[in-house]
Amino acid sequence: MESTKNLELIPTKFSSVYNVSLDLGFEVRHIGQVDFAGQGTFLTHRKPKHIFSNHGGNQGSLGINYSLLTDESIPFQWIVIDYANHKLVTSRLYFLTHGKCFKFANQGFELQCFLPITSFGLNRAREFEDSLTIQGNLFERAS
Repeated sequence: MESTKNLELIPTKFSSVYNVSLDLGFEVRHIGQVDFAGQGTFLTHRKPKHIFSNHGGNQGSLGINYSLLTDESIPFQWIVIDYANHKLVTSRLYFLTHGKCFKFANQGFELQCFLPITSFGLNRAREFEDSLTIQGNLFERAS
């Protein structure tokens, strides 16, 4: 999958928090913040106009820049999206594993990964990541 590396981390007054900006070529957008404290969290806000309605059933999906999700030099485990006065929480790995990627090339946008709103949830993400840890240990014993 293609991606762009047009991301820039801009320091804030808080030592662990950086604004994330994306250069699309025709404009620069602020896409959220990364807080590197603890396991790291990407925080962003979305409005109803950001809903991708062709994926995820009746409630649609929310997207995040694919490069941000896959760039290992920007370490964060958790994602929090503030949408309609709710905090939608998931993990980066859950988002990448269960999301679907699209690029709206005709509009000049970057590759994004979309997760249905109904798939968010801290418990769901933790259970998924815990299942991978358990499976990983089983495979390690087998070798």
